[in-house]
Amino acid sequence: MADHYGCVAYFTDYAGRVEEITQDEAYRYAPPLRQVLRDRHNPIEVYNDAGFLSQSLFQAGGATPLVRLPNASEAAVVMEEFYAMARFPGVSGCIDCTHVPMKNPGGEDAEVFRNRKGYFSINVQAITGPQLQFFDLVASWPGSAHDSRIFDNSSARVQYERGTVPGILLGDKGYPCRSYLMTPFRDTGTKDSPKHSVERAFGVWKRRFPCLDMTLQIKTSSVPIIITACAALHNFGHLLREPVPPPPQSQVIHDSSSPATISSAPPPPAAMPLVPDTADGFRMRGRIVAQYFT
Repeated sequence: MADHYGCVAYFTDYAGRVEEITQDEAYRYAPPLRQVLRDRHNPIEVYNDAGFLSQSLFQAGGATPLVRLPNASEAAVVMEEFYAMARFPGVSGCIDCTHVPMKNPGGEDAEVFRNRKGYFSINVQAITGPQLQFFDLVASWPGSAHDSRIFDNSSARVQYERGTVPGILLGDKGYPCRSYLMTPFRDTGTKDSPKHSVERAFGVWKRRFPCLDMTLQIKTSSVPIIITACAALHNFGHLLREPVPPPPQSQVIHDSSSPATISSAPPPPAAMPLVPDTADGFRMRGRIVAQYFT
């Protein structure tokens, strides 16, 4: 228990003292498929020990990570848990994106933050586990960014592509089918199965932290810090076996600038991936279907 409280103390100090991330640094578009193993929005990965110590009261190595991808031994347990849930082999995470509403950031780039549903937001990518915990989170892209573009420029994509993280990801039709990322067959008339797990995680997360489901009234450069902090505290609650907040009995009341009040029209259909499927992905999916589902 002491370790748990030490962990959150480190995180609280980090969140409160780290130098403010500039908007240009947080939202700069990266070149497609850039081979990096860190996400620029995470100061623990951006700074070296000397630089980090100059920004805070502790070294980066002293912060226990609360949101991280599983290692080999942990991934084996995760795969067993996912298999017990859906009889799908080798799954070490489910991936999807969710939008966190924010106020109009203003300036000439404001419209970049307007998503396809018409409100301003950050498009947050998450990889979640079978216990609805976060394995990875990217909260540095504006609302107009496509899900597949966020993934292709993330460190998680590089780690799965290189085999650093064992297993495969499950994604929806917004992602390309690859050897390490399985997506549903198109035009089957069925719902995307991985979305059930990821959306449950998003639902619990936003019930624990209702600010994520409202319109954040803070400066744009602080939004990624709030989102990342909520993800870390969500995982901390999971470690302490905190009870899961029950589903609301009625719709949450939003303010006048909330996405819930902008339009009553149904949301547009899911966007197609910006990058194509791969032959390796089709072959891997075909082998899994032939071996386990026929």
